[in-house]
Amino acid sequence: MTIYIIDTEFGYRDELEVRGNLKPICACLVNLETGEEHPFWNDSFDDLRRFINDNLDCLFVAHNMTSEVRVLKHLSVPIPNLWYCTFISYRWLSNRRIGKRDKSIPPASLVAALEHFGEAHEDPIGKRELQERLGKLQYHPSERERILRYCLQDCHATATLFRHLRRQGAPCERSWTEYAKAVVDIEDEGLLIDERALGEIVGSARRLRDLLVAKGNHEYPFFDANGSLNAAQTLDWVRQRSKSWCGALTKKGALSLADKSLEKLATRFPEIENVRQIKASISLLKNAGLKASRGRSYFSVVPFRTITGRNAPSDFLFAKPKWCRFLVIPEPGHILLGVDYDAQEFGIAAALSGDKAMLDAYWDGDPHIGFAIRTGACPRGATKETHPAMRKRYKETNLAILYGKTIPATALMLGTSQAAAAKLYAEHQRLFPTFWDWSARVKSKIRRTGEMWSSLGWRAKTKFSSPRSKLNFAMQATGADIMRLSIVYLRQLGVRVLAPIHDGFLLTCRMDEHDDTVKRIDLAFDKACRQALGGRTLRWTVSAPYTQRYVDEDGQEMWDLLCSGSKEIGALAL
Repeated sequence: MTIYIIDTEFGYRDELEVRGNLKPICACLVNLETGEEHPFWNDSFDDLRRFINDNLDCLFVAHNMTSEVRVLKHLSVPIPNLWYCTFISYRWLSNRRIGKRDKSIPPASLVAALEHFGEAHEDPIGKRELQERLGKLQYHPSERERILRYCLQDCHATATLFRHLRRQGAPCERSWTEYAKAVVDIEDEGLLIDERALGEIVGSARRLRDLLVAKGNHEYPFFDANGSLNAAQTLDWVRQRSKSWCGALTKKGALSLADKSLEKLATRFPEIENVRQIKASISLLKNAGLKASRGRSYFSVVPFRTITGRNAPSDFLFAKPKWCRFLVIPEPGHILLGVDYDAQEFGIAAALSGDKAMLDAYWDGDPHIGFAIRTGACPRGATKETHPAMRKRYKETNLAILYGKTIPATALMLGTSQAAAAKLYAEHQRLFPTFWDWSARVKSKIRRTGEMWSSLGWRAKTKFSSPRSKLNFAMQATGADIMRLSIVYLRQLGVRVLAPIHDGFLLTCRMDEHDDTVKRIDLAFDKACRQALGGRTLRWTVSAPYTQRYVDEDGQEMWDLLCSGSKEIGALAL
C-alpha cells in the first residue's frame, strides 16, 4: 500500500479559531517509499483535490490528524479512508504521568516526539516562530517558498517519527482515527446558543455578579464585596463541622480555593458544591468567560490528551457552571437529546470482572441503593428519593472502591471512623468476591508488567502513577473506549453528535425523527458496549426531548436566579 505523509499550514481570520474563520495556506505530501514531494500552495488547491481523489485508498500519515482533516474538509476535498495519526500512536507509546520536563515543549508535540527517539527537528525555534505567525495569517507572499519548505520539513519529520513508531509496534486503531474524524465535525459545528439571552447576561454582568454575591452570603458568608471567596472564613466553616477534615488543605494549613479542591471538599460537604458553582459563575461574569461566534459556542474536544484516553475539552460550555447549559438551544424544527450511560463505572467493573452478583446488582436498577439494601442498611423497595443520604453514602463507597481509594481516605470523605469505613469495604468484598479477586489480579499484573490497559488496547505506563490509579485506569480507559466507539457508530447510523460529555452525549435530530433516532442510539450503544466488554452491554438513558432549550436540574436554581435578576433574560427563557 502506498503511504503518504501529509501536513498542512493554515491560520484564522480573527482570534476565534472556528471553521468559518479558517484560511488554508498550503498543503504538502511526501511519498514515504520514494520520498517524492507534492507541495500545494493555496493557488493550486484544485490540484490537491485531484491528487487526494486519485489516492483515496492509500494510507495517510499525519501528526495530529484532526488539523489535516479539518483543512481538507474546509477545502471540500474527499477525506481519505485510512489514516495513521503519529500523535495518537506516540501518546499510546509514551503514555504516563509526566515528571519534570521542559514545559515550553508540549509533551506530545512533533518536536517532543522526535526528541523521545533521539531525533531533532531541523529548526524547532524557527518552527515555533513561523507557526505563530501563520496562525495569525501574518506572512507575506514572498515567503511562499520558505513556508512550503517548512511544511515539507514537517512531512519528513513526521515520516521519521512514523518509522520509529512502526518499529516499536505502536498501533493506530481504526476506531481511534474514525473518532478523530468525528471530533473535527463536532468542533466545527459548535453548539447553537440563545444569543439574545447571552447578550443580556453579558450586558447585565455587574448586576448579576452582585446578585450572586448576595445569594452566596445569605447562605454561606464566604464572599467578599468584589465576589472573591474568603479562604479563612470558608476554612472556619469547615473546621466547625469536621476538625479531622483536611483533604483540601495546602501544606501550610490554608484552604485551597482551586476548583478541584472545592470539588473534592464538596464530596464531604455537599453545601460547598453550591458555593463552588456561585464562585465559578462570579468568575465567569467578571472575566467575560461566555463567548460566541455567529450564534454558536465553539470548543475543542482535545482527544487522547489524558492518561486514560478520555477527552480534555477546553472552552466547553458544559464544563462551565451548570446554568450555562440553559443557553444551548436546538435548530428550528429540531430537538436536543441528552444520553447518559447509567452507573457506567460500576457496570464496566461488573462486566470486566464477570462478577455475577455485581452484574445482578447493576441490572436490578440503581446499584448504589442496591448495595445499601444488600447490606441491610436500607429496606427492600428503598429508592434514591426515599433514602437519599444512605444512597449517597453507599454510592461514594462503591466509587471509592472502584477508584482504588484507601480505607482512611474513604473514612475522611464520608466523615466516619476508619472502622466504619472498613466495615463497608468488608461488606462490599463479601457481596462481590469475584470482583475483588479480579481487581487483585489486575493490580498484580500491573506491578509485574509496569503497564495498564483498557479492554480495547489503550495503554499507559505506571511510572509516576498513584497506586489508586492502577485499578481506576481499567474503568476509566474502558469508558473512554466505549465513548469513542459510541460516537463512531452513531455517526455511521446518521445520528448527529453535538458533544461528548464524559460518559454522556448531546445529540440532535429533527422533531419527526425522534423515535427512529432513539432506535439508532440503542443500536450504536449496544454495539459499542459489546465490543468493549467482551459481549456484555450496559444500560443508558435517553432524556425527554428538549424542544426549547437544554435543561439541567442541577443548574435550574441558578438559572432561575439569573432570570429573576434580569427581566429580559426571564422573558426570553419563557
